[in-house]
Amino acid sequence: MKTTFLIFFSVFFTVYASLNYYVIRRSFQLLPSASHLKIPLLLLMIFLALAFILGHVFSRSNLLTIAEPLEFAGSFWIGAAFYLFLTFLAIDFTKLVIKIVADDPIKTTESVRAISQIAVPVFIAAILIYGFINSRTIRTTKVKIDINKTVQQNKKSLKIVMLSDIHLGVMMDKCRFTKIVNKVNAISPDIILLAGDMLDQDVSQVIRKDLGASLLELKAPFGVYACTGNHEYIGGIEKAVEYLNSHNIKLLQDTLVNIGGILQVAGRKDRSGDRFGGDKRKELSEILMERDPSLPLILLDHQPTNLKEAEINSVDLQLSGHTHHGQMWPVNFITGRIFENDYGYSKKGNTHYYVSSGAGTWGPPIRVGSICEIVEIDLNLK
Repeated sequence: MKTTFLIFFSVFFTVYASLNYYVIRRSFQLLPSASHLKIPLLLLMIFLALAFILGHVFSRSNLLTIAEPLEFAGSFWIGAAFYLFLTFLAIDFTKLVIKIVADDPIKTTESVRAISQIAVPVFIAAILIYGFINSRTIRTTKVKIDINKTVQQNKKSLKIVMLSDIHLGVMMDKCRFTKIVNKVNAISPDIILLAGDMLDQDVSQVIRKDLGASLLELKAPFGVYACTGNHEYIGGIEKAVEYLNSHNIKLLQDTLVNIGGILQVAGRKDRSGDRFGGDKRKELSEILMERDPSLPLILLDHQPTNLKEAEINSVDLQLSGHTHHGQMWPVNFITGRIFENDYGYSKKGNTHYYVSSGAGTWGPPIRVGSICEIVEIDLNLK
């Protein structure tokens, strides 16, 4: 576990430091050489670059009044730095093309620089404002799925609400999460299924402020079931499991439950859990050994990897999250390459899949090219 954390944070800090160096250096080049704004800009950017890290340090020391503003500012800066990086790359590429094709490259390059002085801050401000508003707008995605199964009690359909990647923490506070819970309850689902990453990595902060208190307000006749995501492990799996179980969430960790002779739900431990101190998860076939093949079977598996496994084991519907659908364009092109299905509905054989983009955000409180969603599934039975 210690080795995994060391490798992860070493890579993260190396990339993060390089990104900030490039962004700060290129931002300076937009300013006139004699500008008095250079020193204040340098100090501000260094502060923002360190804010996210400092926020986590203060959070672990219970200094929440200092930690939360720092984490918020630092998270926002990560989004700003990301889009500044892409913008400056585009400008540098434009300058390269100008040097090759322009009759007077020096004059044309100066024109690009003059335009960039205004265009860059306006563009970055616009995309951050849009991304923040978009990340605070929760949408309901409706999906209809037909399954060729007959259940007892002559029930012809089930209304399921799926949530994933809530990331309770600084970016998903009580007030915001309560609004999501109210929207879920307004749907009047038969069952609520949570596909992992209910908590952000700092579980102690969630516990101290009881950010998940609204979990107790989730209402469904068949209950609320969940599987663990990678962030439950990152923040400490034992505390995460204890907290969620005490808040009316039935965690399925490589287990299968039969719900009233109508439906079966299986939940898997996250595939990366053993790298963060957890046990290696069971094979899906082992989890499903006691299944009733006549009843519909839904599988909760946080990361949508190896989709073929659910098909081989005759799962009717697999629900996953994790990808955030990239969260910030153009990262969705990367998630689209990594995962066979990184967002939305798909089908393999008789197995249906839905991968949610999530109800919350991780890192920057920004969504560009993706949405925060509640998934309402009408499961139609034979």
